[in-house]
Amino acid sequence: MSSDNPSTRSNEELRATSLFDVSHITAVVTGGGTGIGLMITQALVSNGAKVYITGRREEVLENTVKQYNTGPGSLHALPGDVSSKEGCMKLAKEIEEKESKGIQLLVNNAGIARDDNTKFCMLHSG
Repeated sequence: MSSDNPSTRSNEELRATSLFDVSHITAVVTGGGTGIGLMITQALVSNGAKVYITGRREEVLENTVKQYNTGPGSLHALPGDVSSKEGCMKLAKEIEEKESKGIQLLVNNAGIARDDNTKFCMLHSG
């Protein structure tokens, strides 16, 4: 039983399943099919969230859904390109059509290196 004092919580309220329950969350993770975005996606789905993953490579997204849509939340591919305003607007409209109550979480994870100062590269020694 919870008291009105926020510093006093029942053991049940402090269980990991209560603390990390996101079953009430609908999320969008850009770049959610690989790397850090995939790890974020897995954590959300594993704790009950409905997650849309976006990215430019539809095949990668579909494979991610096949592999990681194991609940208790759900995982959905939404191909798109967030590198332009038009691409962002298109994805926003698609989400709006699918989720009439909107989303509760947006993880802006997608990134693209465009210049020599931000590119990652592997140097091969010969």
